[in-house]
Amino acid sequence: MFLRWPFRPRQRKFCTLLAIITGIVLAPILYKRFRCNQSGVPPSQWSHNSKDPRFVTVFPDAGTPVGHTGDGRKLVLLWTSFFTGLVWDADHNVFQDCPVTNCEVTTNRHLLTSSHAVLFNVRDLSDHLDSPLPSSRTTDQIWILHNTEPPYYIYLPLSKFNGVFNWTSWYRKDATIFSPYGQWVPLNPQDKILHFREENYHRKKAKMALWVSSNCNDRSNRIDVVRELQQYVGIDIYGKCGNLDCKKSCKDVFDDYKFYLSFENGYCRDYLTEKFWRPIIRDQIPVVRGGADYKTMVPPGSYINVDDFESVKALAQYLLKVARNESLYNSYFSWKKDYRLLPNGWTRMNWCGLCERLHDVKQPAQVYSNLRGWVQQDTCRYGDGCAL
Repeated sequence: MFLRWPFRPRQRKFCTLLAIITGIVLAPILYKRFRCNQSGVPPSQWSHNSKDPRFVTVFPDAGTPVGHTGDGRKLVLLWTSFFTGLVWDADHNVFQDCPVTNCEVTTNRHLLTSSHAVLFNVRDLSDHLDSPLPSSRTTDQIWILHNTEPPYYIYLPLSKFNGVFNWTSWYRKDATIFSPYGQWVPLNPQDKILHFREENYHRKKAKMALWVSSNCNDRSNRIDVVRELQQYVGIDIYGKCGNLDCKKSCKDVFDDYKFYLSFENGYCRDYLTEKFWRPIIRDQIPVVRGGADYKTMVPPGSYINVDDFESVKALAQYLLKVARNESLYNSYFSWKKDYRLLPNGWTRMNWCGLCERLHDVKQPAQVYSNLRGWVQQDTCRYGDGCAL
């Protein structure tokens, strides 16, 4: 007994064509759904200092030692360089303006055994994997791993360092030492009077929008948004992703723009870089796009978020509205009445937090037993919203 195809030849051709079209349309959706549903490391329920027992082993009976020196001073040895540059911020007293100042940094490796903490930068460890770690460490010495990049730009074989580092210095709030790219604090009543000056920021800016980037194929797909936005708004692009360049007077050139596209190269939790802080220092409105919780991490009312708009066209229409309205534009700087920015070193190392933590006798001893697992907790997403 044979089954007969119930359609005529012309109908069969139509059904075949329909099936092909449906497959083309649905395939990306199904693939995205498949990829978005891939199981990774389950979200952590431990938000304080990353004491999740899956990744960190804590020794509650062993607290942070008072110190190796008689006066309680904490000596921090900078074992690696910072992005092969000079030596972090070690050319000046990085602790002089901190609430706790009884700390000191050194690059002298001969002081290894007398150092209370040893600081390593992820990228420099990656670039020099053949270089040995310190050959010895005291039982109460704290090794700290510092990082400023999203997980997919970390090329260090993290699993090989399980049980090596005690603390992390990261842009993530759940790191042992939260080291953001920028910080802001409320003004006290007296400072509010002295600090704030009424200014017309709108009149200082003649050009529309600016984007600076040399990474044109990052994981967040930001260039796609920029190209679409360019259809409605004038955007000048500097760097390898555009056709403009400034070699000597970039600051003067950049200062003339009303908006800066602060699009992060990764949709990662708490990842908020100089792409936000530099324009806000230049008195520009950052147009943000990233995975950070902007409502809690930056001064209120200081930015425009791409994700708050239903389309790029809607965003463009609003930018044009703000650009034309002097009072509306200036309202994005009202935060200066109540808050101020804190100076931050170019290494994004929270030196004050480090010194305070080293003097915190309630801080128990700990070690990252599953460093790779903790790093994967970053829950970064692609530009399409999928988790990495």
